[in-house]
Amino acid sequence: VIYNYNIELTNTGNKRRYLIYKLATSSNDLVWVKDKDGNVINDRVLCKGRNESRVSDPMACLTVPAQSTAKYTICVLLTANYSGGMENKLEISDHQIPIETYETDRRGILKDSSYDGREYYRWINGVLNLSSDGEEWRPVELPKSVTDGMAGNLSEYRLEWTGSGYTLRPTLYDAGEFWFVDQMYRDMYLLDEHFGLIRKQTFAAYPSGYACANGVHYVRLSGTAFRSDSDFKWWDITDIDMPCWNYGAFSVLCRDGEISLSVDGKSFDRVKYLDYKPEYIDTYDGYYYCADGRVLSLSPDGLSWRHLLFNNKVKTYKITDGFVTVNGNERQPLPEFNETVAIKKNGEYISLPVEPLLIDNSPYIPLRAIGELLGYKVGWNDGTVVYEKDGERSEIKDILMIGDTSYAPLNVLVSELDHSIDYDEINRIATIK
Repeated sequence: VIYNYNIELTNTGNKRRYLIYKLATSSNDLVWVKDKDGNVINDRVLCKGRNESRVSDPMACLTVPAQSTAKYTICVLLTANYSGGMENKLEISDHQIPIETYETDRRGILKDSSYDGREYYRWINGVLNLSSDGEEWRPVELPKSVTDGMAGNLSEYRLEWTGSGYTLRPTLYDAGEFWFVDQMYRDMYLLDEHFGLIRKQTFAAYPSGYACANGVHYVRLSGTAFRSDSDFKWWDITDIDMPCWNYGAFSVLCRDGEISLSVDGKSFDRVKYLDYKPEYIDTYDGYYYCADGRVLSLSPDGLSWRHLLFNNKVKTYKITDGFVTVNGNERQPLPEFNETVAIKKNGEYISLPVEPLLIDNSPYIPLRAIGELLGYKVGWNDGTVVYEKDGERSEIKDILMIGDTSYAPLNVLVSELDHSIDYDEINRIATIK
């Protein structure tokens, strides 16, 4: 549905004034403006962006010259899944205001919706097809009960890899819901890695959001997040935002400007960044990322980061054959990442300026970074690292030099310091007590 608002405004004053159009809605409506000749101003359409509640945003700032009459047509497209309720407002101002578009204000990249987190997928003549490269496709047979339940609406379902299998859920353009969605699109399917049906879940409402974190499932229904175990048995309601997971050791939760990690997908502990702190974290193509203008930052765990600078603003990226391709035309080698160890202290993960290393399955800790974290004055004396605090002095001689950084095995560090350190070998976490 498109609404066209034809506006004629006469400015009898002696200075230029501005007409501000504001749109209040929760839906992802589109807005464009035509001049008196029917030409689209700035040759662009503005995207309102989806919100959980009704939000008012200025969508157009139009000039009304002094001693003249201006004519404009404001066009508002209500998306097919328009969830109802919008409020239009026109204001006259002496000052021009900037219009923040969804494109410039949106955090993250534009993800390929045909990528399930492991492979590409598409529907060909009613059959699910998978591809590792988007070129060669192989058909996959789904259980009849699943295809019957989808009732021919295959393109309205999204396939997502869970780390051990798949989910199929309805995604009727996640910006909002059809008025009849809660009656027709409530079923979600959990499949094993061979596409056998594990469980079908019929929710009380349309599942507008989904995430999997370390095998724990999250779904958003009518603005409320629910959590289940790995078998899709829903038993919990959570007030946290939806986490993300790159199928590694840690899942990530971003909330209120803070970033937290979890090894079980349920309990999240805050990260304290002592060097680079990402503004946000999302995941795509097996890595955590933060895109900030022309800089794309990548991480395997949310703690250790590498940064790539491109010539243009990063809108998309794809990793193939050891290269990162941005916006389809800029390419750089994928940075190398070391096998690392996570540091935890006082219930927080610590992202050190120099990352710990895992060498031959043994954790090695950067001595200056960990010493300063623990409040020691760190010095160097004839090949020995010296720690001093409160009149006490410790010397660490068993040192491994990598570049300009000195490391010591974790067990050596424990023996020299007045701190106990527990090491979780499975999750590679060293907890300082």
